[in-house]
Amino acid sequence: MKQTLFYCMFIFLLSGNSLVAQWVQADGLLGGNILCLAASDGKIFTGTRGGGIFISTDNGASWTAASNGLTIPRINSLAISGTNLYAGVDGDGVFYSADNGAHWSPKNAGLTNLLVQTLAISGGNIFAGTWEGVFLSRNGGDSWIAVNEGFDTHYIIHTLAISGTAILAGTNGGGVFLSNNDGVSWRAINNGLLNLDIWSLASIGNNLYAGTARGIFSLNENDTTWINCGQRTNQIYSIVAAGSNLLIGTSKGVFRSANNGTTWKAANDGMREQAVHSIITIGANVFAGTMCEGVFLSADSGANWVSVNNGLSGRNVYNLASSGNSIFAGTEFTGVFYSTNNGTSWSTFSTGLPDISSILSLVVDDNYLFGNCHIGIVRTDLYSPFWLPVNNGLTNPSLGYGISALLSSYSGIFAGTNAGEVFHSINKGDNWSAICKIPENYQITSLALSGDVLITGTYGGGVYVFQKCGANWDSLNSGLKHHRVNSLIISGSKIFAGTDHGVFQSLDNGASWESASNGLPPSEVLSLATFGRSLFAGFYRGGVYLSTDDGSSWMAVNDGLMTLRMCIESLAISGTALLAGTNGGSVWRRPLSEMITSVEQHCDQDPTEFSLVQNYPNPFNFLTTIGFTLPSNSFVSLKIYDRAGREIAELLFDELTAGTHIRQWNADGFPSGVYFYRLQFDNRIVETKKLTILK
Repeated sequence: MKQTLFYCMFIFLLSGNSLVAQWVQADGLLGGNILCLAASDGKIFTGTRGGGIFISTDNGASWTAASNGLTIPRINSLAISGTNLYAGVDGDGVFYSADNGAHWSPKNAGLTNLLVQTLAISGGNIFAGTWEGVFLSRNGGDSWIAVNEGFDTHYIIHTLAISGTAILAGTNGGGVFLSNNDGVSWRAINNGLLNLDIWSLASIGNNLYAGTARGIFSLNENDTTWINCGQRTNQIYSIVAAGSNLLIGTSKGVFRSANNGTTWKAANDGMREQAVHSIITIGANVFAGTMCEGVFLSADSGANWVSVNNGLSGRNVYNLASSGNSIFAGTEFTGVFYSTNNGTSWSTFSTGLPDISSILSLVVDDNYLFGNCHIGIVRTDLYSPFWLPVNNGLTNPSLGYGISALLSSYSGIFAGTNAGEVFHSINKGDNWSAICKIPENYQITSLALSGDVLITGTYGGGVYVFQKCGANWDSLNSGLKHHRVNSLIISGSKIFAGTDHGVFQSLDNGASWESASNGLPPSEVLSLATFGRSLFAGFYRGGVYLSTDDGSSWMAVNDGLMTLRMCIESLAISGTALLAGTNGGSVWRRPLSEMITSVEQHCDQDPTEFSLVQNYPNPFNFLTTIGFTLPSNSFVSLKIYDRAGREIAELLFDELTAGTHIRQWNADGFPSGVYFYRLQFDNRIVETKKLTILK
C-alpha cells in the first residue's frame, strides 16, 4: 500500500497561543472539603479549603466558581450584609464582593493579622476573628481596628456569633467571651465549661450554645452557668436550629436533638461518617458542608441527605499516575479516581478501599496500580479493579500512614517509610524485604532509580544514595543548600530535586548539586514532571513553572489557574495534556501545546496513511518521546523490543482518534544499547524504528 510522505519534527519552544492558553478545572472530581456556607436572597455560597468560593442559584443543584480576584484559595468564613459579601481568607485577610462573587477585592487596611478565621456582622459593624484577637470595621471593611480589651492574651478566635446586641467570641483555649458594647470591651463567661477550646457558637431561642473540642454546652439567658449537653467524644463545628430540632455538625457527622440538647441521635443517612464543618438552613432545607464529599442537602431536618455537588470541585489530590490512556488520582479521604480522556472527566476507582481512605502515593507497575493509605500498601489490577492490602514483610504498615513514598522500576517496587526504611518487592507486592535504612531515620519523601543507584529525597536530611552492590547509604548533599526534598525526577543525564527553596540539579548521580532555580520564586517545590526536554515544577502557593532548557531557566505558566497561590501537590503528563493535582482544587489540566510546541508537522500534502516518527531525543538516557499520526480512528499498539526480539514494554494498546499522538517511554533501569519500537495500525500495518539508550 502506497504511503504519503509525512514526517514530524519534535521541537520544544514556547507556544505562541498565549492569549487564549490557560488551565481549566477537570470535571468529575466533585465535592471536597467545605469550610463554610452562607446564603442570602436565593443564593448559596460555599468556601472550600483549597478551591476558593462557589455559588449556587438553584438550591444547590449546581455550582459555579466565584473566586475571581481571590489570591489564596482557602476560605475560612463567609458573611453577608445586604448585597455585600465578605470572605475570611486564610493568610490574606478579608475580601469583599458586591456582585455575588464575580469579582473580589481585599479590605485589609488596619487589619494587622491576616489569618482570618471567622466573620460576623451586626448592623453596620463587621467583626473579624483572627489569630490575634478580634478586629472591628464600622465602614464596610474599608478600615479595621483591634478590639481586644478584656482578653487576657491574644487568643485565636475560632468563631463569632451575634445574640441580640451582644457579640460572642469563641477562642482557642480561653473559652467564651462576651461584649455588650460592640467589642469595646470583653469579659469571659466560662462558668461550667469543661473545655475552653471553642469551635462554634449559636444563639437559638433563649439559649446560647457553645461547641467545644469535646462536646456541646448550653447557657440559658437567665443563668450564669453552662450545662453540659453531651457529645463529649466529638468536636463541634457548627450549631443550627432546623424546625423544632437542633442540629450540630461534628467530627463524626451530623447529630440531631429534639429536646434542646438533652439527648442526641446520629443523622447521617445518605452520607458517610465524616466531619461536618458548616450547617445552614434555608427555609425547610438544610445544607451541610463536609470535610470529604462536599455539600449535602436535607429536606427533612437532617433525617436524610443527598449529595449536591454538580460543578463543585474542591478535592485534595495528592498524587497522579498514568498508564497508557488512563490517568489515576489519589485523593484525600475519598480514595482513587481515574480518567481515560486526558483528565477532562473522572470516575471513582476505589472498589475495595476502606471508607475515608487518603491515598498518599500512586504508582503503576505493569497491569497493577499500587497506593498507600492508612492500612499500608494496597494493590489493584487495572482491568478488574478491586483493592487489597499487600503488606507481607512490611513493619507497622498501617501506623500513621507509615509508607511515605513508592517507586515502580524495572527491578521491582520500592517503598520508603516515615522512619527512613526502604522495602523492596520483586513479585508485585506479594512479599516485601527491608533492604536499607537511613541512619538518621529521616522521612523518605521521594525515590528515584538511576541504573543500580537508588536515590532518596528526605524531609530534612537532603539526598541519600544507596548503591545496590554496597551496604551503606551515602549522604550526598554537596551544593544542596536546602535539605527538605519533596520530589525527585531524572531527565536525561540529570537528576532534579524539588526542595523547600527551589530546584537543584545533579549531573553525577547526586554526588554534587547546583541550583537550577533561575526565574523561580523563592518558594517550596512540591512536584516535578518531564516531557521530552521540558521540565515542569509545581509549587506550594506558587502555581506551575516551565523550563524548556533542561532547568537553566524557568517561566510561569499559570494563566487560568484560580490563584498563583494554589498548592500543586502533583504533576503528570497524560497524552497531550499536563495535569496538576492541587490541595483543595481537585485536578486542573492544560494542553501541552499551549505551553510548548511539541510537534511541528511538515508535509507535502495531508497524510492519508499513518506515520511513525523517529523518537526524540535519540540517543537518550532516561526518557524519550515517540510521535505518530493516524488518518482515521483506529486500534493501535505501540511496543518496545530488545535486539533479541523480546517485547520489553507496551506503551499503548487502545482505540485512538485520527490525528497526531505522542507517547513517552521511561527507560529507567534498562541498560545501554539498541532497541526497537513498533507501531501496529488496525491490526494489519506495522512500522518499526530503532532507538538507542546511552548512559
